[in-house]
Amino acid sequence: MLVTTPVMARRALARHAYLVDLGVYTAISPMQQFAGWWAPCPFCKWTMRAVPKGRHAADLLCEDLRHAKRGARFEMSLRDGPWWLDPAGAIRTAPELRPVEGHVALSYGLWQWIVLPGLLEIELKERAEEAGANVRLGPYGDSYDLQITKRGAVWRVDVKTWADPQGIAERMREDPDGCSGLIVAFPNTWADTPGSLRVCWAGTAPG
Repeated sequence: MLVTTPVMARRALARHAYLVDLGVYTAISPMQQFAGWWAPCPFCKWTMRAVPKGRHAADLLCEDLRHAKRGARFEMSLRDGPWWLDPAGAIRTAPELRPVEGHVALSYGLWQWIVLPGLLEIELKERAEEAGANVRLGPYGDSYDLQITKRGAVWRVDVKTWADPQGIAERMREDPDGCSGLIVAFPNTWADTPGSLRVCWAGTAPG
């Protein structure tokens, strides 16, 4: 639920006592709203950053620059009474503006470390299942993200959203045994090429 619903209505949150107890949803940040309104990124559904342009206009764009480059950029303006949101990028249909009052959102840290990689994990799971594989998410806690099995072959996949390949390599060198045979999947937008995922081997491929 955290991955697919990074923002929700307070009334909806009240129906999930365990989430209320965790305290992971809080008031929408002042940086993510303008004039009492916010809008979800078309890709991750989290609150887009609002950059004011005077009192009657603002730019809204996703905090993830990869999403912004793909079109999650919009212009908010006041015209003839109501506020409007117009496309400023490749996406030609703007999301609906929603009132800040009555909504809560995940923190920036949870969005960055839970939502973004989680969306890629879900996408990769769906792709593998469409190809006829059996998939388990988080089979051994935080060891890796997906275990994909098909025709006796098993792939251990870890999804990374760091924009720092060197940092990933250094972390993997610290645990060579744990990384043996591991497949690392990361956003294809790192290479500015079409598609959502790119996959590389960290060791010998199974089968």
